[in-house]
Amino acid sequence: MQAKVTAGNQMAIWFFSIIEAALHEGLAAWFENPHASWMFRLPEWKLVLERWSELRPWIVDYCRYGTKWRKRTKFISNTVLGGF
Repeated sequence: MQAKVTAGNQMAIWFFSIIEAALHEGLAAWFENPHASWMFRLPEWKLVLERWSELRPWIVDYCRYGTKWRKRTKFISNTVLGGF
């Protein structure tokens, strides 16, 4: 299990570098992950948020849009959708 967690964390950190590269180039960026994801607790993620204050989250419960399940999801974007 430790190897699986380590691999997941490394993948998340790689993903953060892709997001930062896009932001550095002035591109619009947005992504989603389950609201309670441990990814959002990584120190590297907190550094991304410190460097890029334009990244704003919004939370969606899919049941609000007619699905039979809740699936609380966090979206994060530097577009007008951020903070929706």
